[in-house]
Order: sequence, then C-alpha cells, then structure tokens
Amino acid sequence: MGVIIFGVIILVIIIRLSSRNKAKNENQSNNEEQYKDVKIDTRNTTVTSPKYSREEEEVGITSNMGKNEIKAKIILEYRKWNGRVGNSNPEIRKKAEEKILILAKLRQKYK
Repeated sequence: MGVIIFGVIILVIIIRLSSRNKAKNENQSNNEEQYKDVKIDTRNTTVTSPKYSREEEEVGITSNMGKNEIKAKIILEYRKWNGRVGNSNPEIRKKAEEKILILAKLRQKYK
C-alpha cells in the first residue's frame, strides 16, 4: 500500500513539473517567433561541452528538467533497473548493475 502511495506522489510531482515546463516552452516559442527572421552564421562556431554528463543523458535527464523532476526520474529509473539486477540473463544483469551505479552517482549529485 505504501509503495502505491509513493508512486502516486512521484507521478503527481512529475505532472506538476511537466506543466511548469510546458509554460516555459510556450514562452520560449513566443520568443522564437519574435526572432525567426534572424540569421546566424554557424560556420565558425565552436561546440562547448553540454550542461549534463553522459550518465545523465543515459538515464533520460534533460536540460529542461527541474531538480525535483530529476529526483523523481532517478527514483523511477532506480526501480526499473533494480528489478533487473537479479535477471538470469548475464547481459541484462550487467547492464542493470551499471545503471544502478550511475543512478547512485546521480542521486548523490542531486540530493
């Protein structure tokens, strides 16, 4: 029963955060419309490192997520991969163990 309640709470948090992100995206699309005729020369542009690491990308964390949404994503991914740690297929088990380690690192980063 407690697990169901916890899952519902996580779902509510994700929904609330995604509605905030939707409002941000609407504002961003208004700004994009305003500057749609601006031309940018990208031939000599250098690429900088992304805000998020490979590990964050691997578990589905994106730059438009807030801290609480990231925490919820880490919890959901942990549940998914923790269930696969005991799999009889060694490839799946190894992948699950790798994901659990990545999620533990990210959990420390976003606590």
